[in-house]
Amino acid sequence: MEAGGAEAEAGAEVPELVPQQEECAWEGAESGDGTLRWHLREAADQTANFDFDDAARQLWLAVAMCAGFLILAAVLPPIPAAGAEEAKKEKEREAPPTRSPRTTKILPAWVLWWLAVSAVICLWDASYVLLRPWSASQQLWAPYEAYARVDRRYGVDESDAFNKAQSLINIAEVFLGLIAVARARRIGRGDASAVALALFACAATCSKTVCYFIVEACGGLEYISHNTPQTALALFVLPSSIWIVVPALAFSAITSNISKELALTATDNAPTALPAAEPDANTRTDSKKTKKASAGESKARKKKEARARAPSTEEASAVTASTDA
Repeated sequence: MEAGGAEAEAGAEVPELVPQQEECAWEGAESGDGTLRWHLREAADQTANFDFDDAARQLWLAVAMCAGFLILAAVLPPIPAAGAEEAKKEKEREAPPTRSPRTTKILPAWVLWWLAVSAVICLWDASYVLLRPWSASQQLWAPYEAYARVDRRYGVDESDAFNKAQSLINIAEVFLGLIAVARARRIGRGDASAVALALFACAATCSKTVCYFIVEACGGLEYISHNTPQTALALFVLPSSIWIVVPALAFSAITSNISKELALTATDNAPTALPAAEPDANTRTDSKKTKKASAGESKARKKKEARARAPSTEEASAVTASTDA
């Protein structure tokens, strides 16, 4: 009887455990019974069912986006306006020579390092998201097994569209940042387009991360509400905030340097008053002769006017005779 009762109890426990693993693997992970690890291993072993066509479409979409950015940012030259070349040459002839802005000064070294390091991290993150569930079985992305317990968007079977979309944007940011770094360091001199690309990459990274927080908040904290406040703060909020604070500081530093450079350029191009030239000896002699000539002409003019006003001799004698009579 006891053996039969034990078998009955064992038989009653088995059907309860299997549905629990299939329906809610995350609750088993929180209880520490290893259900999450089983869940990851089970999904990772299903490489035969992995939709490589869907992953290929996503990767081709990412490549197409990056190619478009490359064409717009690196290949196409600016279209000059009508008569712009002649106006530029005329301005260069009239304006004094000015110093050209230095890109390496506008782009601080720490910003270039940030763009390079963040490019590696963003590529790692985006490739994991776009290649799931195959990527979960690879040692390269092993840390995501632990992070998926905090942010369920990174679960193996999670097909959240927003996470895929922000991963595609990550790839575009990576290419823009790397182009900015390459152009800023090219042949030891700066390229002005690197400044615009770095600004765009920093702004996109900051705004995308802010949008990630907003989407999570608007969704009722669906993917992180199972965490304790301490865990969510330490493993979700603070690490993700780095991708807001650092790009914002980089954006601020670049715009501040641009303002300073424009102020210096405006100072260099400002017209300066030329000092009055001192007259030489020949100029002084000529001025004296001119003054003497003008003085002689004025005297002759006065004498002529005096003669014209004075009566002639015949008129004076006629006036005298008429007076005597």
